[in-house]
Amino acid sequence: MEHLMWSHLWRIYLGKLQEIKSVVEVYIPCGDSHSAVVIRNKLMVYGGDCGDRYHGDVDMFNKDNSIWSRLTVQGSLPNVGAGHVVVSIGTKVFIIGGTKDKHYYNNVWVLDVNISICGRCGEDEHPIKELLVYNLEHNILMF
Repeated sequence: MEHLMWSHLWRIYLGKLQEIKSVVEVYIPCGDSHSAVVIRNKLMVYGGDCGDRYHGDVDMFNKDNSIWSRLTVQGSLPNVGAGHVVVSIGTKVFIIGGTKDKHYYNNVWVLDVNISICGRCGEDEHPIKELLVYNLEHNILMF
């Protein structure tokens, strides 16, 4: 089984690719179709697909010390799946939609990474199959 996919992190400059050496303190499974967002000095990665299973963990990379860790969340996270869209406003991360086994989710969750609490904050009547999300002056725009 492959793991530690996140042990390679890259910083991209125009014309130059530089590897960031990082320390992994938690088991981080390989995967794709995860969602990621930057909050202050941290990169948050949520969910994803590892071929035979889906993940619902929240992993954080601290830019200051190059350490990966797992966020212990109080409350409930969205259904385990992949293809979620995430956008942040301050320390709040909005997790929108996603899919699992060809089922599309139509809900919106909010995770406050500062206090590690997550809860559902909305649902649309139609499953979300394609979505563009923007943070524009502390407003979330969805198309």
